[in-house]
Amino acid sequence: MARTSFSGPVYSGGRPVVTQDQTTGQLVGLIPIVPGLGVVTQDPTTHALVAPFPIAFPVSKLSIEGEFRDNAMQIGGPTADVPRTVLYGPGGTTLTGIASVDAGGIITILKDAGIVATTRLRVTRAGAAGVSVLIVWGEVSIDGGLNWTQLPNVGSVSLTTATDIGSFYDVIPARVLTGQKYRIRFARSSGGNNSGDLAPLVLPGGLSFLGTVPSAYLSIYRFE
Repeated sequence: MARTSFSGPVYSGGRPVVTQDQTTGQLVGLIPIVPGLGVVTQDPTTHALVAPFPIAFPVSKLSIEGEFRDNAMQIGGPTADVPRTVLYGPGGTTLTGIASVDAGGIITILKDAGIVATTRLRVTRAGAAGVSVLIVWGEVSIDGGLNWTQLPNVGSVSLTTATDIGSFYDVIPARVLTGQKYRIRFARSSGGNNSGDLAPLVLPGGLSFLGTVPSAYLSIYRFE
């Protein structure tokens, strides 16, 4: 297949992703163009940008597909090292029917799609000494929820005093398939004090128009 040469910047979504230094002619911002097939390279003599395939960037935007939140305390105990599923309130089905969320925190994919999912957890602890450690991770099931596989997004939040508050925030872009199920899990670690929870915050008078800061929040965006 013929190769394509460039003498100027390469743009994606209106932003330059590969450019050339106007003085030296050197390539700046070397990135994969076709994953697994090749990258933009530079001709050592002419300094032209060269790609193994013609470049065509699809124009996409993200639109909100669904938002879910839980405004109740989610207790991490009483026993450490015991996984619990993060809840997102009563749940429901997203705008175009890509996914549903049930009251038990299980996210079920209803049709194939490209999405970006974000989750935010408000981590607190109640009146204890020592460092409290809360572990957070995601899981996926492809057999209707019979078996679950851990996703590579494990994280932790450490709280050093009874008044500490922490946030865990994760952004996950994914190509999801019909029938897949997802859940976010959390647990108090026995490596710390057994006192971590997820807790909401009711805002006072002047800020009450903002509503309650949820203990757990999930948003799903779709590509268009």
